[in-house]
Parts: sequence; structure tokens; C-alpha cells
Amino acid sequence: IVAWVENPQASIFEDSLLTEYRLDYRSLTLDLSEEKFKDPGSLQITDFTLVGAPYGTSIQSVTDAAITGVTINLAFTGRDFDADSTNFRVEIDSSVLIQTETLTLGSDSLTIFAYVENPVAALSADTILHENSLGVRTLTIDLTEERFTDYTTLQTNDFVLVNAPGGLSIQSITGQAPTQVDIELQYTGIDFDVDSVNFAVDIASTELVQTTSGFLRSVPLIIEAYQENPVATLSSDSALREQRLDYRTLTVNLTEEMFSNYLTLGIADISLSGAPSGISIQSVTGISPYEADIELSYVGIDFDDDSSNFVLNINNSVLIQTESGILTSNALNIQAYVESPVATLSSGSALSEYVLDQQILTIDFTEEQF
Repeated sequence: IVAWVENPQASIFEDSLLTEYRLDYRSLTLDLSEEKFKDPGSLQITDFTLVGAPYGTSIQSVTDAAITGVTINLAFTGRDFDADSTNFRVEIDSSVLIQTETLTLGSDSLTIFAYVENPVAALSADTILHENSLGVRTLTIDLTEERFTDYTTLQTNDFVLVNAPGGLSIQSITGQAPTQVDIELQYTGIDFDVDSVNFAVDIASTELVQTTSGFLRSVPLIIEAYQENPVATLSSDSALREQRLDYRTLTVNLTEEMFSNYLTLGIADISLSGAPSGISIQSVTGISPYEADIELSYVGIDFDDDSSNFVLNINNSVLIQTESGILTSNALNIQAYVESPVATLSSGSALSEYVLDQQILTIDFTEEQF
């Protein structure tokens, strides 16, 4: 009787191509040749070992066990790998086999194909980014082929604004999901007059899975500049009349303009034009970044023609938007008072021939003076 020396072999087949993105859904079939399982019904996942598998790959379950075959269902945590695993195989513990008496029986090899990710950070805003509403805007970053290591611990210093106008910064960060984050903006209002066409956000690689160094820059957005038209609106607490000029207060209100520091405004920062002689500024009081009061002083020099082009000039050095020269207000009218001089003559007593030499006459002026 001639003996037959078996040569046990284990052939491995995948239900579909083994790729990084679908490993968690794959199953393997092991077919034995010149070998058998001792007890197919008692097979456990611990009886099999994956060799050459990417980190995070494991056996989820063992099914369809038979004397010469079994199905192994894979599990994969999604841990990234960027190089193909060309020698992936399964080893079967000899304790569950009949012919193989020591160590393990290894299958032939398969290839697990890696997927080299191309991380993209898509940047969007809750509405169009305009200069005059930047301080209330929210940005959203959505990651593709990338994710945050822990989106719940993200901080403002993990993100950097690129090509942002001066005065724009990050107020807060809210991680929404492993692939999404919201960024609240804050803006001090520093003026800019040219669109920012390459505004983007850099994400530190320390907070990302796929990006291992430097940063991941988002796709760009446009921030639209706003061309301001500064206006200074001048008003008075009452009609400007010659007789009461010394008691008047002017108020200037700014539109699309603001004082750089309204608390330090002084007489030297504002001048009057088109005013009658004798009118000057007594004091200036800043009320807000957009408003100031001006107290007038008047020495009483007579004028008989209305001043119809009385304006206020604000020096650009105390303004934000006006970069040179002055900002001139609208014109007010100062009403002249045309006097009707009267000289009233009086004496201390009746004038009679006998006492003329002893009389004193008094002249009183009305609307006139020496």
C-alpha cells in the first residue's frame, strides 16, 4: 500500500476588489485543498489571523463554515493608508486542521489597494461677504477626503484667515461634525476699498487626519469692498439769527463715516466757513463715533446780509474714511438782522428859556451804538 503525503493548501478569494474605501464591506472565502477542518461548526475568529493587512483591518465574523471552506467577513476602522498591501493573506491555526499539525497554514496572497486622498476644504458663507456686514457673518468649512481628529476640541488658533482685510478675525469656532466646522467672524470696521478675491482659511495639520504637515487651505471666497460716500449733516438747536448766535449749538451727524476717537475731539479739529465776522467755535463735544456738538461764540459784529453758505469743515485727521483734506457739511443759513437805528433825546426837566443854561440832554440809542 503506497501512502499519499498530503500537501495542504488554502486558496483565498475576495467577493469584490479589496480597496481601502470598501474594506469594511468585504468578505473572503477560504477553500482548503488536501486539508480539512476538524469541526467546522466550532470555528472562531481567533482561529484565523490576518497577515499583511492595513492597520485597522480585523475579522468581524466567520460564517458558512464547511469541511473544506469558510467565509471570513472583514471589519475596517477607516484608518488611512496610502500604500497598497500586496501580500495580504490569512493564516489558519493548526489546532483546527487535520493535516497541518504545527503552527499555521497560510493562504495565498491578495492585494488591498490603497486610496491616496486629495483633501479639500470647501469654504462657504451664510450670505455674500460684504464689507459693511462682515462682523455678523458665519463661515462653514466642509471637508472632503479629510476629517478632523476631534471636531469637539477645535480652537480659534487652529484656523488662520488668509488674504483677509485688516480688522477681520475669528470670534469663535464650533465643530459640527468630523468633516464640518462653523467659524464666526468679527470685524473692527477698518475700511478697505478693494475686493479681497482670494480670501481663504488655513486649517492646522495637527487637527486633521490626512494632512500630516503644514496646513490645509480652503477654496477661496470673495469679500466685496464697499465704496463709502461720507456725509456730514449739520443742524442747529434753533434757527440761526444774528441776535442769538452766541447761544446756539450745532450738531454734526456722520453717515458712512466715523470719528477715529470722538472723546478727544477739539476746537482745532473743526472749522467754520461762510460765517459772518465775529463767529467762532467755543467748544466741541463728541457724543458718539458718529455725532458731535459745537457751541458757537459771537462777539456781536454787525452784518446785514444773510449768510446762506455757512458750513462746518472736519479735518481728515480725526476721521476714518476721509483720508485727505476735509469733510464739509451741508450749508445752513444765518439770518441777518437789519437794524433801524433810533436816537431818543430826553432832558432831566422841561426845557424853558429861563433855565436852559442848567439843563442836561441825554441821547439813548436803539439798534445803534457809538
